[in-house]
Amino acid sequence: MDQTETPDSLFRHASRLQRANKMEAAIRAYASLLRKYPEHVRGLNRLGNCLLAVGKVREANMLFERASSLQPDSAVSHYNLGRTLDQLGDSKHAREALVTAVRLQPDLAIAWLQLGRVLDSSGQPELALGCYQLAFDNSAELETLPKRQGVPTPLAEMVTGARRALRGKYMALHRQAMQKLAGDFGKNALARVQACLDIQHGIRVPEHTDPLQKPESIYFPGLTARPWFDRSSFAWLADFESHWTQIRGEFLALSSAETSFKPYVGDGPDVPDSMQNLAGSHDWDAFHLYAGGKVIAEHAEQCPETARLLNSLPLARLAGLAPEAFFSLLRPGAHIQPHHGISNAKLAVHLPLIVPENCFIRVGDETRGWTEGKCQVFDDSFEHEAWNQGEQVRVVLIFEVWHPDLDDAETTALTMLSGCIESWAAETKASLPASL
Repeated sequence: MDQTETPDSLFRHASRLQRANKMEAAIRAYASLLRKYPEHVRGLNRLGNCLLAVGKVREANMLFERASSLQPDSAVSHYNLGRTLDQLGDSKHAREALVTAVRLQPDLAIAWLQLGRVLDSSGQPELALGCYQLAFDNSAELETLPKRQGVPTPLAEMVTGARRALRGKYMALHRQAMQKLAGDFGKNALARVQACLDIQHGIRVPEHTDPLQKPESIYFPGLTARPWFDRSSFAWLADFESHWTQIRGEFLALSSAETSFKPYVGDGPDVPDSMQNLAGSHDWDAFHLYAGGKVIAEHAEQCPETARLLNSLPLARLAGLAPEAFFSLLRPGAHIQPHHGISNAKLAVHLPLIVPENCFIRVGDETRGWTEGKCQVFDDSFEHEAWNQGEQVRVVLIFEVWHPDLDDAETTALTMLSGCIESWAAETKASLPASL
């Protein structure tokens, strides 16, 4: 045998052919690898995938059976076995293989997706919905997968079907919640909330009054739409600002203690294009007191006065989304590129704590600077960006409050409606393993 024909070199050669979509050549190359190394589990799985691509399901199934027998702790092998068994109409054994896969690797999104499809086709739609939820929770990439080039049509259709099923569930949960809310507040008081839900579920098209306003997730119609808001709309603002030096003191204590500040933008696969320049970068660092709508107790204990003051404010509360409250550090030379916030139902508030010269923020078509101790309130569903062109770090406390046009019934409804999906998802995911 040629000394250069190691298992790795043969596998890499076959993989290159597969990536180039030269399936027949890749099949021959993987087969050559397996003749020399018949227990090469990755080769078995890859050859099985190539055979699936050319419609040879039964042959692929035999390879996946062998791979899962040779390496029983390989979640991928059991997933592959489960999906071919499903295609062959053996839903009972497909379910067993896929359950094994997700127990071995609970974050294997594609296996949860396939398991959901098997359960759905077997007449267990509620269990299927839980699997679909776990699939999307474990992979932000799934959402955009159907739009990518080269994705097999059956996989794209499975993702689209799972998302459609989940949206139907969310609509049903929202409908139930609205019935209860209507009993509490009256149907007329919730007309704008219902319109918001109709937009969210694609029943109604949003009518933005400004082309620069484009909330990423939730658009609430009928609210005053302007980038910057006057201080007179917020009665609590002056009292909050009177404590700004105490808040800055708590930030400085964090800094002197060398507390870990983390990049505001992570470096995962779901980072949007507008944030790629800051992905994983300390150019924009954050220390969160609230994240994803929940207080971070350990951080709040380190900043007790700041946490107390924030808790006294009309913070926007949308389960899993808001509020966020954090010390935001923008280092010299950093640029937060144009982007939009998730909803016009909430406004962003900046309390500047350390502001060197040449630091700016643009919201809509107006650019402003910051003044230490003086809050700025703006609608971050408008396009906005920020720069630090100075020579020192800029520090701002950022938090989120309800839009002042919303009344108590509407804010209560928004909180409840966002929470009902999160509660269902949490309960479903907690009970799902025992149900499988």
